[in-house]
Amino acid sequence: MKEGIVTEYIVLLVSAVAVAAGAWHLWSPGARKQRDFRKAKPVLIRDTADGVLVKLVGRIVIDGDLGTLAPLTQRPCAAHTVEVKSPAAVSQTRHSWVTVFVADGTAEFELEDSSGRALIRPQGTRLEMSTDTSLSSSESEPATPEMESLLAAHGVEMDIYSGIVSFRYREGILAAGQHVALLGVAKWEVAPTAGEGGGYRGQAKRLVITDVQMLSDHPG
Repeated sequence: MKEGIVTEYIVLLVSAVAVAAGAWHLWSPGARKQRDFRKAKPVLIRDTADGVLVKLVGRIVIDGDLGTLAPLTQRPCAAHTVEVKSPAAVSQTRHSWVTVFVADGTAEFELEDSSGRALIRPQGTRLEMSTDTSLSSSESEPATPEMESLLAAHGVEMDIYSGIVSFRYREGILAAGQHVALLGVAKWEVAPTAGEGGGYRGQAKRLVITDVQMLSDHPG
């Protein structure tokens, strides 16, 4: 009888934990941002009002000093993500790969749609993007300088004495020409190339997007 009560209690406890985890997944800040992003309707750059939270969809443009380089492949991009994994022993004969860290990076870029261009200034932006490059390093397959720099930047050392020498890397980028969607705060500013004279009203303006909450390679 007692065993039945204990079993029932365990089942109820596991169910409660599962419900709580599901509720957190649905109502966490990250999940709410993602829902808001999906529900938002995109507008054209030229129709964007000043000072509002706006969703834009367009093509990435990287000119001049804009953009950055992906840490492993050194590919020019507007944003990148890298996941690094290392093996963890499950038993004496088996191991699984566990995530050591995930690193995201962004830089200023331009977004172009059918109505014009906007300067995007992402910082601390939530990225939603796919990985397209898989790499690895091990005792028999030495890490590249880029891999070593990435690991060192996140406080990870390859240690032959502890056996931590094998890593798997997955990298993804948002490259020039790629179509993306983003959600951020719009601000119309006087363009740096605007000519002198003519008064403020006569000066050319450009749209700048800051406080970018989400940047996704799924614009649909």
